Amino acid sequence: PITGRIRCCSPAQWPASGPEVLMMKIEDRFEFLCDIGMLFCFLERWCPENNVMADMGEGWRPDVTEEYYRKKGLSRAKVNTHGERRAHDINFYMQKDGKWALMAEPGFKRAEIRAILRPVGDYWKMLGPTNIWGGDWENPFDPYHFQRN
Repeated sequence: PITGRIRCCSPAQWPASGPEVLMMKIEDRFEFLCDIGMLFCFLERWCPENNVMADMGEGWRPDVTEEYYRKKGLSRAKVNTHGERRAHDINFYMQKDGKWALMAEPGFKRAEIRAILRPVGDYWKMLGPTNIWGGDWENPFDPYHFQRN
């Protein structure tokens, strides 16, 4: 298993904190980015071994999009964690009727999705003590969501 940490530069070389609207300091957002990078490296090996494919979901989300999602009932989040750059979604696909199907589509059962993606969520949480996987949630169930608190 991949257990190391990506370090592009030393903390002394990190830039100053970003805009005040962001809850996390740039150093913490950089750590989140490194963990996402480690997760992608894990998926590069895990996906083919498990007959799953993945691609980029939503990373940064503007507040106007978050408001739209809330109005449509697609989000109940009180805080736009994507807008704060501390959440990222990944789309997962499996073979269904000979074609790759997005696991968020009807026909995939919650228990099946959770069981298949559990190793991914467990790996994500192992990377950091404040990493949260949306597959552990019941309502909303969001196994495509990877977040840092």
